[in-house]
Amino acid sequence: MKKAVLIVLCVLTVGIPLFAGGGSQASSSKSIAYFLPHKNNEWANDLAAALDREIKAAGYTPLEYVGDNDVQKQIGQVEQAIQRKVSGLILDALDPEALGPVVTAAKNAGIPLVLCHEGLNDPTDAVSSIIPDFKKGGQDKMAEAIKDLPNGGNIAFMYGPQGHPAQQLISAGYPLALKGVEDKYPVVFTAYGDWSDVSALDPVSSWLSSGKQIDAIISDNGGMAIGVIQAIEAAGKTGQIKVYGLDGVRREFEAIKEGRMSATIYTDVPAEAKNSVEQVVNAITKKPVTKSILLPMIVVNKDNVDQYLK
Repeated sequence: MKKAVLIVLCVLTVGIPLFAGGGSQASSSKSIAYFLPHKNNEWANDLAAALDREIKAAGYTPLEYVGDNDVQKQIGQVEQAIQRKVSGLILDALDPEALGPVVTAAKNAGIPLVLCHEGLNDPTDAVSSIIPDFKKGGQDKMAEAIKDLPNGGNIAFMYGPQGHPAQQLISAGYPLALKGVEDKYPVVFTAYGDWSDVSALDPVSSWLSSGKQIDAIISDNGGMAIGVIQAIEAAGKTGQIKVYGLDGVRREFEAIKEGRMSATIYTDVPAEAKNSVEQVVNAITKKPVTKSILLPMIVVNKDNVDQYLK
């Protein structure tokens, strides 16, 4: 009886792949692995769905790895995918410096790696970089707020994670738009979140309970902008404070349509996914590859939001 049980257990064990962070240890010669920093907002889930769709359309099996905002975890996931001998890698890097060595390791292993959405300080060993123009997005968002408040006003910034590459680039665009008019738009509050709506709730609620006048809140991304809106509504101040985001997800578009948000900056997720998969497949199949693609970001407000709600 014991012998029979052992045989059954052995058969079951052989049939179970070893999963860790999204994939098995077996060779995956017809697969493309992609790496996300997290999946804690609508934008990240949209990117995952778009990458899945494009990878399958190209004839490969998608392998998803989610880093949960843990740099060391993401490094280990890339190393695991290299060991699996996947066909190609698409990386949204959690850290522009720390991920450099595993990108080099992928190159040394002969596996093409494309940087998607966020790059590295030294992207030399990546075959291609598909990056939105974050700084211009931040500049255009601030310019939209200035346009909506021509006589000036008190502003607050809801930043992404402090020191995060996208946070730094987006925020670097704000002073470009404010140059020469800074005195009209004093900054009364700042806080850092983790890109999620929940992370914006406590700081913004605290601002609103302070009694300090706030005319506009500028959020580094759409997830936190939704949290800003929720805090404003909970405080009974809907329509009294202008809100601006960056991502261009459906909840933002709906909020703009309903008058609860003034504008956002659209990050073209389908274009990011399409270009990333196209470049990694070109590298896999030895076709010409474009080394760097900077994607434009688009202002979405009440004048054009309907076309994004289709």
